[in-house]
Amino acid sequence: MNTKIFEDYYNYKIKTVFEYSILLSKILGIEKNKLWHKRKDADSLFSWVINNYFENISDKKDNENIIRLFINDKEVSKYNLNREMVCTINYFIEHKRGFEIKAYEKEIILTAAILKIANDLDVATSPYKSNKNNYKTILTNKLDKFNRIPTFELIDNGKKNTNALLELVKEKVKLERKLFETLNSKTSFNRYVSISDNNKYYLSQYNYSVPGIKNIDQNASNYIYKKDGIDNKLPLISKDLTLVTLMKLFSIRKLRKVFFIPIKKEILKNDFALKELSAITNNNITNKYIKILINYTDLTEGYREKLDHQIDYYIYCSKGTKIEKIYSNDKFLVSNDFEELNKELVTKIKEQGNKIIIENFAGIVLDNDLIEESEEK
Repeated sequence: MNTKIFEDYYNYKIKTVFEYSILLSKILGIEKNKLWHKRKDADSLFSWVINNYFENISDKKDNENIIRLFINDKEVSKYNLNREMVCTINYFIEHKRGFEIKAYEKEIILTAAILKIANDLDVATSPYKSNKNNYKTILTNKLDKFNRIPTFELIDNGKKNTNALLELVKEKVKLERKLFETLNSKTSFNRYVSISDNNKYYLSQYNYSVPGIKNIDQNASNYIYKKDGIDNKLPLISKDLTLVTLMKLFSIRKLRKVFFIPIKKEILKNDFALKELSAITNNNITNKYIKILINYTDLTEGYREKLDHQIDYYIYCSKGTKIEKIYSNDKFLVSNDFEELNKELVTKIKEQGNKIIIENFAGIVLDNDLIEESEEK
């Protein structure tokens, strides 16, 4: 599995929310909508707004000030439309139409509401979202809720396009379940070591469970392990499994975890492995959530130069690590013991502006645990 699969899934989710939004714009409306007179106007608006929404999906701040600057409507906070409103207002600002925002206040709120329903509908029907209701009930409840906004109205009672939307939802759910069935494995999986109190940072740790493996001749398996260079392949397998975990978290819009994939210096001799790892760190989406980690002792000058040209990485420092020189672009993940023994150095690293994370063990989980934890928040 390569990074492109995650990127394709990411774009597929954007397309899904777009398709839902277009159908919803034919179900929920306002009197005399001035913002989209033609279908292409709605397509252009929702395409831009949805892309902007997904680009900022991991941001915790909704920037409410920008909303209040232009619109003061109680429905925004009542229906939790802050994030969607910001993206819609961004559309006007980026297209040099900021002076029109007040004139299109009702249309902007409608756009935000449609995006909210479309995204919530996709999340609610994720294979990794617990839900007691069927698709029709989920959609009907959403429409009933937002139709209470005084300026909103159902178009043609919402029947024709509601049925079309439900059929599309069924089709999308079926495809997504099939996708994850092909990606999941009971014999090959990651464990994730939580290294922060707020459960944001994790070490990806590859594991496998093969029935009868204990009965295999140990010498023979060790020979195959060394001959095929399995040790250098494990980080790549762990990387693939981490991407699957990211896809699961993205399906419920909980991309607020950062995963470190530890590598050894031997892997730096493998051009294919380097290409695979660099594809993650050079990708605008995955580089936010997956980081490469290498021991300080493995980072000799030759390897440092090779890494600097290809991969964005963090340096791991354990209790006995002795740092000789700090470069301006160095980023560190250090053990609690290292921090205790080198407080002045850690302070110096921070003062120089280098990124540094202090490791703090907080448990070991599987990806399903991460999903359940994210659902609770």
